Amino acid sequence: MLPMSDPGALTGADFWDDFWKKTVLPVLPDPAKNYERCYLDLFDRFFRPGMGEGKTVFEAGCAPGMWLAHFHKRFGFVPHGCDISPRGLALTEENLRLCGVTGHIARSDLFAYLPEKPFDVVLSINFIEHFDNPRPVLERQVELLAPGGTLALSVPNLTALNAWLTRPAFLAAHNTAVMNQAFFEDFAAGAGLKTLFLDYIGGFEPDLVGPESSAYLKRCVLKALRLARKAPGTGLNGRAWSAFLVGLFQKPLS
Repeated sequence: MLPMSDPGALTGADFWDDFWKKTVLPVLPDPAKNYERCYLDLFDRFFRPGMGEGKTVFEAGCAPGMWLAHFHKRFGFVPHGCDISPRGLALTEENLRLCGVTGHIARSDLFAYLPEKPFDVVLSINFIEHFDNPRPVLERQVELLAPGGTLALSVPNLTALNAWLTRPAFLAAHNTAVMNQAFFEDFAAGAGLKTLFLDYIGGFEPDLVGPESSAYLKRCVLKALRLARKAPGTGLNGRAWSAFLVGLFQKPLS
């Protein structure tokens, strides 16, 4: 089903081809990196090894296939995905091959993608914030979710402190209006989804932000925060500084 209104993509294939150009394969989530460990810990709370046998996981904007490979190797789900970036598609297919994972990847945008049947898990990891109008994007992802299935929805938290520290040009590729719990709650209620988890994760993540080289004050602040980030007890979460906002939602059985 096509959206009722134009979702207004803030990025295109060229943006993502450039974004992925320095990617080194193979790539899987690394628990040594806080940026990825926060997701690994969360997913391990709600998914179990082997529970995906005979089931499927789908991700739109799936490059470079890191999370699809993880959901197969860790939980057993069969990976499916789509992407509009030629470089991203090539990376995803090669990454799955190098990781020993058989997947089903298509060159397609989310609305043109037509699977044979809905998926048991839909991953929407740092995806919806690249649209001016994310509602049709979210509705389409719910359509692709099987009854009883789980939607893992996350966005980077480029608000408050993180917004101040982020390059304006990079910030412009993101819709910050979706980066709050009220938006997630309203979406879940409207879609009739059960909320399994909704909170900020990751603590302050220096790698998420990066001021322009001419912004000396911001660069000094970021350097100080990088040093502070290494101290014990600095992984606390809050909407003013945490790296990500994540929700896990379950679709009703009927």
